[in-house]
Amino acid sequence: MKSTNYNFVNGDPNCKKCKGTGYVHKLEKRPDLYKDVEITVCKRCDCLIKNEQDAYLGIVAGAKDLKSSKLIDYLGKNIFITGTNEVFNSHLKYCLLNSKRIRYQIVLDNNLIDLWFSDDVEKQKELVSCPFVILKLGNLGYPNQALPGKIFELLNERTVTGKFTWVQTYRDFHSGQNIHEYSSELDTMFTNKFIKVSLGADKKQTKASSNSPQKPDQGSAGKLRNINDRILGS
Repeated sequence: MKSTNYNFVNGDPNCKKCKGTGYVHKLEKRPDLYKDVEITVCKRCDCLIKNEQDAYLGIVAGAKDLKSSKLIDYLGKNIFITGTNEVFNSHLKYCLLNSKRIRYQIVLDNNLIDLWFSDDVEKQKELVSCPFVILKLGNLGYPNQALPGKIFELLNERTVTGKFTWVQTYRDFHSGQNIHEYSSELDTMFTNKFIKVSLGADKKQTKASSNSPQKPDQGSAGKLRNINDRILGS
């Protein structure tokens, strides 16, 4: 799960401006260098800038754009978010685009249980030490007695080391009904150590979409290592 620099992102091969190179050359006047002389300047093409942004956003790149998000005030803090995957992804996208870029990982609970029982100690350490982790609950479709304990272990280690985590679920976690990841220990942790935030459905959503049952958040995050594990500049 190594971090990737944005220099490895390429331009659009179908771009007419840069012809896929990701860079365009323009003549510009630079009076600070030469008086009344135009010089050729190499600049990143718009297609490369967009591809870099999409690479940084990962699975939330296609989420709906928002003009604001109340979650922006909670960057650097542990929060427990209740809201649909669609709405949360839009808020997360806004926060990532309107704050200093930071290395982060989006992890599904079913990926977490696979990782914790693997022999990949390096990936386990990276998940604990990652500056910002978004843990999405509700993706495991069957009971697993070890899952709540592993979630608690991860969150506890991150809290002790001063790393912040956003935990998101689209269900009533505290009810404990048919919640495979539920435990009283986790319930207490979320109550005492996490700020609770509720995200309502977008007013522009149709009745069909707002009333339809939520599905686990799949996307390209089905693999623990995904495009979100990147550093794109400082």
